[in-house]
Amino acid sequence: MTRDPHQGDRSRAAIEQALRCWQTAVGAVISERVRGGLSVRNVADRFGIGRGTAHNLVRLLQSETLPGIAASLPGRTTRETLLARCRMAKAPSSLLDSLDAAQSALEATLASHAPTTDRLIALACGDASDDDLRRRLLRGFRSRFEIDQLMHGGSAETLVAAQIVVPSEDGRSADVAGLQIIDGIRFVRPETQFEVYRGFMRRSGRPSEPLQQALQEPLCSGLDRIDLAEHCDEFKNPRISSFLIEPSPTYDDGEVTLAYCEHCLERGPLDSPFEDDFAEVACPIFLPVRQLRFEIWLGREMRRGGDPVPLLYHNLATSPKSFDRHDRARVPLPADLQLVDDPLAGDDLTPGLAARYASLVDIATGRLRCGVADLDCFRVSLPCPPMGGRVAVRWLLAKSSEQDASSP
Repeated sequence: MTRDPHQGDRSRAAIEQALRCWQTAVGAVISERVRGGLSVRNVADRFGIGRGTAHNLVRLLQSETLPGIAASLPGRTTRETLLARCRMAKAPSSLLDSLDAAQSALEATLASHAPTTDRLIALACGDASDDDLRRRLLRGFRSRFEIDQLMHGGSAETLVAAQIVVPSEDGRSADVAGLQIIDGIRFVRPETQFEVYRGFMRRSGRPSEPLQQALQEPLCSGLDRIDLAEHCDEFKNPRISSFLIEPSPTYDDGEVTLAYCEHCLERGPLDSPFEDDFAEVACPIFLPVRQLRFEIWLGREMRRGGDPVPLLYHNLATSPKSFDRHDRARVPLPADLQLVDDPLAGDDLTPGLAARYASLVDIATGRLRCGVADLDCFRVSLPCPPMGGRVAVRWLLAKSSEQDASSP
């Protein structure tokens, strides 16, 4: 079955129309029945609803952007309760009829195009520039971190990751180096397993070098407390997992720091003959992390069709074979991508972590035969990135000429 490339746009338009009609209808009823101005207290008292629901309603009515409306939209049960309270408030029948029709249209639209909250956010909110949406997402990330930490049996304080992309010697491809440091790994119960690294390339049938060669042991600490096991998943992706081998009564005294560096030559195309084609690098989140710092370093000589932008995929299933490459299931990233003037300054990193990171960058640039001065660094910082997701950075590829496209 062929996917309609415009289906996402049509779904987004239908959702926006339904949400704005509902916003207008609810606003008309509330404005007619509330006396003394639109405030959380007045709305809660007049309609007999909780302060939290009233707070979201006030924000929704004051929102002008689609992301703001979607972020403050009450759940289905709350919407039904609100409709009943509006009827009890004895608003004019014409306003209630409009609200009833708007709510019926909204429920039908959501059931058809966005039956889940994450689908609604993915469709209605192309970015997280709206402050209400950003606060809601960050609050959810922090709550989820606490749950994942308990369920998973441990966490890490910081994940510093980067990918460096430079032109290959052939002038048509891009070389990539990846590096990451997982700092402050803590185990809160025994027999806990973390996936801590996944290689760039899938394993083939022929023998290959051990993935653990990507581990930079001189930059690690606490290796004597854990056991590292290498394995491949069902898709032949090489992975490294860690196990606690020296449990203590509390299982969390002492921390582990792991550092990796890997590179791949001619990893992908430097440009493309197709319009709106893009390159993308991503940092998968395999364990609960309190703070992520992810960077993309791009060679200044690279041809680009535009500046990079950050994205967040809520799951690891991002294969283009599963769904359209340009409309994959993603949610807004509540953080900005910033161009960093001095990427090795350390900033919010501890001195030891900053020194480790600088050493990894030196190793990676050496393998790619480039220097830090030849690169532009774009950074995104995110607290409590959702476990099982991918924080990605995407940029448009420059369009290649017909002569380049026909070259072997």
